[in-house]
Amino acid sequence: MESEQEVAQVNAEMSTVCEDMFPQIRCEVGIVLSRGPAIHTTILATLGLGAADLRGALVVMASPSFFRATYPLATTSAEPTESDILDWAGEVANQALGRLNNRFAVLGCVFSLGIPTVVCGDDMRIDIADDRRHASLRGRMGDEEIVMVLHIQRTNGGPLFRPDELSAIVCEGEDILF
Repeated sequence: MESEQEVAQVNAEMSTVCEDMFPQIRCEVGIVLSRGPAIHTTILATLGLGAADLRGALVVMASPSFFRATYPLATTSAEPTESDILDWAGEVANQALGRLNNRFAVLGCVFSLGIPTVVCGDDMRIDIADDRRHASLRGRMGDEEIVMVLHIQRTNGGPLFRPDELSAIVCEGEDILF
């Protein structure tokens, strides 16, 4: 992102997406991550994005208990396994970036999504050299929190959003037939 206005716009879109996905969450955008605390036991999911003149990535970080609390089948009698929780973390990153792609498409910014990568660890943190070029949020749900960071930029400089390059979008939950 090349301007503070773009970062603010992307932060607002990320907050809307996060709150749509998890209605019980309250988001704080534009957090400073370079001095942020580590989350003790962590699941981190990352997903790349790209187009001919665009590149970037989304990183989603939360504790296993956050992903367990938001697991979509949590109301069933079977408790989700560790593998289920890791899959869900990757799906959260995938859904969030897919929703952002739909929201950005109406602003003239379309990209393809990569495949989520999920890792677990202790005392992990996201350190960023320049917070001004990344959109970031921290969502809180009771004692649980989720951190999302998006880095996205045009490889040729230029503005992120190009209204003259609008694209058709697909609503969340709809299928596209090839």
